[in-house]
Amino acid sequence: MVFLPPVKIQALAYVVAALDALTSGEYGVSVKDRCYNQARELLDLCERQDNGSMLANINTLQTCVLLALYEFKSPNFPRLWMMLGRAIRLCKMMGVDMLDVAPEPSQPPQPPFLLPPTSGPAELEERRRTFWILCIFDVSAAVRSPSAVPAFDAGQLPVHLPGTGNIAEVYRDSKMPLLQHLDSLPAGFALPPLAGTVVIGYLYRRILEHVHLPQQDDQKTSPPYAFWVTHYYLDRLLLGCRVRASQEQPSAQGRVLHLTMQCNLAAIGVLLHGAALAKAESESHLPAVLRTEATLQCVAAAARVHEVIVQAKQLGGTEKDSHRLSGEFFIWPIASAIAILRMRQARALAEDQEAPSACPDSIQALTEALRDLVTPDLIPDGVLDEPDSVAGDGVIEGLEGGGANVAK
Repeated sequence: MVFLPPVKIQALAYVVAALDALTSGEYGVSVKDRCYNQARELLDLCERQDNGSMLANINTLQTCVLLALYEFKSPNFPRLWMMLGRAIRLCKMMGVDMLDVAPEPSQPPQPPFLLPPTSGPAELEERRRTFWILCIFDVSAAVRSPSAVPAFDAGQLPVHLPGTGNIAEVYRDSKMPLLQHLDSLPAGFALPPLAGTVVIGYLYRRILEHVHLPQQDDQKTSPPYAFWVTHYYLDRLLLGCRVRASQEQPSAQGRVLHLTMQCNLAAIGVLLHGAALAKAESESHLPAVLRTEATLQCVAAAARVHEVIVQAKQLGGTEKDSHRLSGEFFIWPIASAIAILRMRQARALAEDQEAPSACPDSIQALTEALRDLVTPDLIPDGVLDEPDSVAGDGVIEGLEGGGANVAK
């Protein structure tokens, strides 16, 4: 007699196999569709069960999250949105977005699909990581559709950030902070790669709001210095995250994730200081030092992207394969860095100055890395084209488009 695991476990196993086949080249072509379809059918079976008991299980939520990852890597963005919607609704039904809320004596009756209490720190950490991975996908999808709003308010979530290490070896609570307490952490606090990835999504949304809010507000009701107060606050927050993310050397298994995190943190710096540069150039009454400072900060952030790409070229074996599989997450940082370095070149030429000698070599290395990491149809329009000139007031549109155009 053949033993079959529960349907919810089978569904999770099939989606893991589909993801593995998706990244196995021609060897996985005949397998990925079969595994994907089987996972979808088993998930539907869980939903159709009369009493709904199969839905109140973390494995069912994990199946939805990994199916969303499959759609992201296919890529099929309409199906990604639909699957994310299912995962987000199921997450809220289970109460996973309220994991670390202390129960109150007068609490109303719990919904029937709420997950049972955890059996220990390892199970709690598994639920936290599942939730935050879903949040990362939610923010990533919203980035590709600027009119969309993420389903979770990252600044108010009562769920501690994910810890580090193998879940099977977690024997006590990780004591990670809440995301909204990020700016009050002690100086020596290290930020693990997965938590750092969550922070990247949080900072990206905060900076986009910072960039676009002055355009929407009535200038008469907003103090003229409000933009710069928020800018320097976000700059300090970003610097603190960069320092904490660099305090510990990553393990061999986490090196690619560490490089991905560092590269995207640098790209966020490009976006933040690109907004300051556009602001300083559009308002002639502002001191010239603001433009100079913003330009230097943009170039420094672009140089950090280049440093990460140079480190990634030294990877070998399975690490190199993992880096290529993460190629989609390097598109926006590389495109942003190329835009800034080309702007620096064009402006030096326009002002009869000598452009930094490292600029052409850095741009060449970045374009080669982009071609190597992703297929041509995923590269944003114009990134690989040599521009005739770079307009100063188009900086922000180009930096944001590097991320948004991935979905074209």
